[in-house]
Amino acid sequence: MARLMEHVRLPLLSREYLVQRVEEEILVKNSSACKDYLIEAMKYHLLPTEQRALMKSTRTKLRTPVSLPKLMMVVGGQAPKAIRSVECYDFKEERWHQVAELPSRRCRAGMVYMGGMVYAVGGFNGSLRVRTVDSYDPVKDQWTSVANMQDRRSTLGAAVLNGLLYAVGGFDGSTGIFAFTFC
Repeated sequence: MARLMEHVRLPLLSREYLVQRVEEEILVKNSSACKDYLIEAMKYHLLPTEQRALMKSTRTKLRTPVSLPKLMMVVGGQAPKAIRSVECYDFKEERWHQVAELPSRRCRAGMVYMGGMVYAVGGFNGSLRVRTVDSYDPVKDQWTSVANMQDRRSTLGAAVLNGLLYAVGGFDGSTGIFAFTFC
């Protein structure tokens, strides 16, 4: 647990979350190294805002990419059935705009950004959980279907590690899935 917590940016979480959730976690309570990371985070919050920059570690560094535009995408959704709509918020311009729709209706999908592309992984189409994976190219404003997952799943986690896309857990319509898939 300590090897994992070493990479968690606890100081960047809210004080309330640290006290109400992290401090109460049994795995943190049972590890002196994890407690040290929690203490580091608490000390960070005790410092005045202007002095926090002096407390430098990998756990206090923001993950904001410097050269990329700051955008947020809302992909699919449910209104009341699954939809194809995709909207993008530009933080610099402070405005929303529509981008290309998904190839099919989808909600509860996993989302990741990897290699300049946005990936929608699995999800629910209003009738069934899906195994499809679609990638969005922001330069072409176009979605493309890529290789499907083995299992149908919605409400899943999706992440990128070492250039691989992982789909983790989810729900297949009847049971929770506790396996992961490489995409």
